[in-house]
Amino acid sequence: MVLRAGDGKVLMDLDWDGYEQTGWVLFYLHLVTDDDLQPDTVLAQGDPVGRPSCFGGEGNSSHLHIARRYNGEWMAADGPVPMVLSGWRPVNGPAPYEGELVKGDEVRQACECWEEDVNGIVSDNTVLR
Repeated sequence: MVLRAGDGKVLMDLDWDGYEQTGWVLFYLHLVTDDDLQPDTVLAQGDPVGRPSCFGGEGNSSHLHIARRYNGEWMAADGPVPMVLSGWRPVNGPAPYEGELVKGDEVRQACECWEEDVNGIVSDNTVLR
């Protein structure tokens, strides 16, 4: 369920109680959404959330940040409960924005570069589901 959407941000309430302070909450940053994505909208798996962009902060290419909270506390992506997305597991680096994603033998390094075949950068025209 959508808690908030706008200014390049979307907050999703995974326990549908309408509170950011309870249960799991997903936070998307730099996401352009349709105008009809309003609070209390319920999305099913596979429904579009929005498109990666530069909106909602500084950036010179389309990208996306995904974070999560549990009972109001930020949870590290590679913490005790790793945030695995389609088999990709995050691994923190020595400093912010220096981590990587790992899936089997494949590794994607975080970087401020444009190498679509290596980094999987998605265009502004692609809808994030």
